[in-house]
Amino acid sequence: VQDAPSPYGREIVQTVLSLLQPGDVIMLSSGPLAGPIARELENTGFSLTVLTNDLAAAQALNSAAQIRTVLLGGALTLANMERFYVNKFFFECDALSPNLTITVSSTEKAEFIQGALSIAEEKIMLCPSDRLGKAAFYRVGDLSLVNAVVTDSAVSDSYKKAVFERNLRLYTSIDLYEFRHTRDKLTQ
Repeated sequence: VQDAPSPYGREIVQTVLSLLQPGDVIMLSSGPLAGPIARELENTGFSLTVLTNDLAAAQALNSAAQIRTVLLGGALTLANMERFYVNKFFFECDALSPNLTITVSSTEKAEFIQGALSIAEEKIMLCPSDRLGKAAFYRVGDLSLVNAVVTDSAVSDSYKKAVFERNLRLYTSIDLYEFRHTRDKLTQ
C-alpha cells in the first residue's frame, strides 16, 4: 500500500486533475504520485483513457467505469510506443538538476519517459519542489523536452523564472487557487 502523498504531493495531484478534459487520453508514468492521481481520476466524472506502467495506478482505476485503463509493461511497451495516441503525458522526475536537466533513478524509467515524450502531444512534468536543484543517476534530457511543469507552492522564484525563461507553462496550487478565485469573481 502506498503512503498518502505529502501535502505538496496532494497539491500536485489536485493541479493535475485541473488540467484534464473529458475524453483525454493520458499516460501516467510510474512514480509515487501515479497512484494518488489515479485514485482521484474517478472523481472528475470524465470519460478518460489512461495508459500507465504503474501497477498501483492501474489497480486504482480497475473499478472506474468511465475510465478505460491500459497497463503497459515489458519490453514490448517501448517497441510499440509509437502505436499509442496520447494527448497528455504526465511523468514524475526524480530530480531536476541546477542546469535544468531532467533526471530519474533508473534506465528503464528514463527509456519509458523518452519513448512517451516522443509520442505525446502535451508533455507535463511533475516535480515536487524538494527535488529541484538535485540530480538522480540517469539523464532524461533538458527541460525543453516538456510543455509544462507542475510543482507545488514551495517552488522558489528562481526556478519559476528559469521555467518562464524557457517559455514553458508552470502550474502550482497557488496558480490554481488564483485562477478559480478570478473565474468565480468574473461569473458573479
